[in-house]
Amino acid sequence: MTRALAPTSHFLPPPGRQSSEEERGAAAAASSRLSRPPRLTRTCVPVPESLQPRAPMRSPSVADPLRIPLFDIDSSNRIRQVDPDWAAAIAGSIQAKGLDSPIVIRRCGAGYRLVSGAHRLRAFTLLGVEELIEGEHFKLVEQSDEEAELSEIDENLMRRELSTVDRAIFLARRKTVWDRLYPETTKTGPRKLGTSCPQFTPQNFSKDAAEKTGLSKRTINRALELAKLPDAVLSLIRATKLADNGAQLRALCRETEENQKAIAELIAAGKGKNVGNARQLLGLSKPSERDPHVATANKLLALWNRASPRARKIFEQAIGLVEEADEESQAA
Repeated sequence: MTRALAPTSHFLPPPGRQSSEEERGAAAAASSRLSRPPRLTRTCVPVPESLQPRAPMRSPSVADPLRIPLFDIDSSNRIRQVDPDWAAAIAGSIQAKGLDSPIVIRRCGAGYRLVSGAHRLRAFTLLGVEELIEGEHFKLVEQSDEEAELSEIDENLMRRELSTVDRAIFLARRKTVWDRLYPETTKTGPRKLGTSCPQFTPQNFSKDAAEKTGLSKRTINRALELAKLPDAVLSLIRATKLADNGAQLRALCRETEENQKAIAELIAAGKGKNVGNARQLLGLSKPSERDPHVATANKLLALWNRASPRARKIFEQAIGLVEEADEESQAA
């Protein structure tokens, strides 16, 4: 709101009288004061401590890196057990050319828990490392239990070649954690309202897993089907040749749960070569005419039945039957 200026006429002398020099000076000074804008005064209001500017915080790792004893890091209850041979190979690589990628840990209560890098952590033990240094050996992150489990799964899916069974186990576990984090993405899950980030809309599991792992959606969906096999069956075949044979695993999925376990036990014991062979040993099926060996034997029998006596004699000589007969007659 603009303040109106007072007229300056009352500073002027009455008409007919000459103004003195002092009066003219006073009138000019008053006019100058009134023509200037009003002067504002500043009121000092105390600023709350939470709003006061703070000095930028330096990361502890810059000046004084965090140091943690190796055995203070909890690495129990991993989804996949550490392979001693693979850990030894990593230890040799670290000793030869150094560590390419630090392990990832997080605070858990009063201690620390491993997020990803179980084989590298075991390699540190093999190399005699007793203290880990932030930035050099590990990276510290803030994650919830579900987020940490997703990181562990993704790190395994991308870092090391997995068998078909292991991939199925990891993807199934990833979906379980994903559904807990984002129940609104499932068909039956509740929709979250009033989230702190309303513009974030999580995509479906298959699409996210495909982007994180580089696998196709078809591979992911097939893996989830294989993961429906009972845990006991997966444990039995995990160390067999069947573990990396998708066609055989899908054939096993078509069996009843009782037959699945019986077949897996035979294959794990080395008695069954594959699902079909194990079925025959269990009496669940007869030898198939489609077996290439059976088909070849049937063709040979058919040719033998049609062959002339001369052709049969030549065949017997070729496979050694005639020579054996001659030696037996001479010995007699």
